[in-house]
Amino acid sequence: MAEAVDPFPPTPEPSRRRRAHRDRSLDWLPDDAPNPQVSPPPPRANQEPMSRRARRAATPPRDEAPATPPPSIDLRAFDPASAAGQREPASAAQADTIPPQRRSRARDRDRQLAQPELRPAPRASARMAQILTVAAALLLAWSLTCLLDVEQRVITAAATLSPAITVLAVPIVALGVGRRRPIPAALAILAAALPWVLVAGYAAAGPGTTIAAGRPTLRIMTVDAAGGAAEAADVAAVSRSAGVDVLVVTGLSGVFAHDLTVAGLNGMVAQQVVTGGSDGAGNDTAKGTGGGIGIWSKATMSDVADLPGFGMPTVRGVLPAGSRRVGIVAAQIGGSPLALADNWSTDLARLPGAAPAVEDRVIVGDLGATPWHPAFRRLASHGWHDAADIVGRGLRPTWPAWSPMPIAPVDHVLVSDGLGVSSVETATVEGARNRALIVTVVLPANRD
Repeated sequence: MAEAVDPFPPTPEPSRRRRAHRDRSLDWLPDDAPNPQVSPPPPRANQEPMSRRARRAATPPRDEAPATPPPSIDLRAFDPASAAGQREPASAAQADTIPPQRRSRARDRDRQLAQPELRPAPRASARMAQILTVAAALLLAWSLTCLLDVEQRVITAAATLSPAITVLAVPIVALGVGRRRPIPAALAILAAALPWVLVAGYAAAGPGTTIAAGRPTLRIMTVDAAGGAAEAADVAAVSRSAGVDVLVVTGLSGVFAHDLTVAGLNGMVAQQVVTGGSDGAGNDTAKGTGGGIGIWSKATMSDVADLPGFGMPTVRGVLPAGSRRVGIVAAQIGGSPLALADNWSTDLARLPGAAPAVEDRVIVGDLGATPWHPAFRRLASHGWHDAADIVGRGLRPTWPAWSPMPIAPVDHVLVSDGLGVSSVETATVEGARNRALIVTVVLPANRD
């Protein structure tokens, strides 16, 4: 009788080295986890389930594993926290067998894979910080030009455009705060604030009176003709609608003065004073440059005289206003707001001394300077007041006229102590370089 053959012969015992390597690779698995290398052999009839040790003993070594690649084991299958919304979580018994530290590391790894944190490279971040710091420092240097009392053209042009620093500082402040770079953000804030701190008083009413009840007034308008490029009909129309008593036109040429006469301006005034725009024979000596200046007045002026020593034609006179006399100086500074003529600050400082020797005086014209220029701040603080400042509109811009939002207030009406202002407004004149400035000056109460 033949000996019965066991259909399930015992598996040879692996060597100690292979067994140790296999045990280390499977230590992290729970007891009831499936074998990642090979499925266990089917149990024999009437055989108890294999224990973990017996299953390890029955598993062939790694070298003898089948050629098919083993199925991958996803740690998230044993981590309910990281498997939420992705697959069915493992049972509580399986989860409890995973050490807490290993579960925490798996969760951290899954969060990093799901929502990676985007951080700039250290080199790129340092380069951006340097760029922001340099840009903020340049803005600060730009704002400091408002403190420099010099006649250098680049500095005066930078001071004229200093309000634009606020707009340019906004992205630097935003990037500095967003990237946690406090130094460029602080420099940009300081650069943006400095020009406005210097002219904060021009945005508030005073010093002067704005009460006009029961007192005589004098309506004064100044406009720049841009060498004759402005429309004479518009100048006459604005003067008529505003009811001005005195019109000062800078940048005047002889042809433009003639055009104003044709437009009917002479029919509204009693006197016309034009200087620098034409010679005694009526020839246009300022053609192409438009360097003349003119005064059209409803009342006849006295003591009219040209003022020598100024870079541009300047004229003065005395106006009767009720029982009082008002001295007027019509002036202009050569060049443009971005390229003022040489010695412009010297001419500006000489204007108060050139006014007529009467109690009430005004200086009218395109002075080219703004409250951001130290020379103008000095002029408007020693016995003279900017009419727009008195009513709280000292920062009203008039240049350039073509812009929906002009930048610089270069046209001014300065009044002496004792005179008040009730209104300040601007008007657009076709072709003019600046917007027209219209001021209502309040005279002191009539007295003999």
